[in-house]
Amino acid sequence: QTDDVNFYLQNISELTTALGIVDGFVQSVTKRLQANTNNSDSMMQIVSEASVNANLYLRENQRSNTTAMITAGGWVEGMHFITNMAVKTQKKEIIGLVAGQKNVLKNLIKMLEKIKSDPEVTAILVDIKDISALYDSLKPTQEVAVASADKDIKSIGNNKSYNLSNDQLKSLLEKVEALRN
Repeated sequence: QTDDVNFYLQNISELTTALGIVDGFVQSVTKRLQANTNNSDSMMQIVSEASVNANLYLRENQRSNTTAMITAGGWVEGMHFITNMAVKTQKKEIIGLVAGQKNVLKNLIKMLEKIKSDPEVTAILVDIKDISALYDSLKPTQEVAVASADKDIKSIGNNKSYNLSNDQLKSLLEKVEALRN
């Protein structure tokens, strides 16, 4: 998937330049990613480090609005990917991941509302709240904490999950694609 990696690296370079993030940083990350294209664990580590470093750079330069917009954009892009996959495969596990974004979305909205004085944030917040309205209609199903067969580990948290009907999933995909576009 070298072509895909190169495509994403080119886009990352263009976006970080547009955001005013130091070019040397991008070049360093790009070289490391290209050197590790056959090692997915290394690539994940590099991407994770780059994300943390970019976030620190933006915070140190009082650019929390940019950080919030990047976070929102990342969420939208991730939702676009996973929602498309859920519609195509109809796999219960993937649909469950999409439904589970309900709680993530609540936190994203809280973060964006703190800086809604920014007109760009306000515009995106309207669309994200529209997506949230669809999630608000989902009713939780309580699951029992179960110990793993090979380890004595139980799930942590409220053990709630949400079910998405096929119509809700398609509606969610439409809303995410509209926002993404």
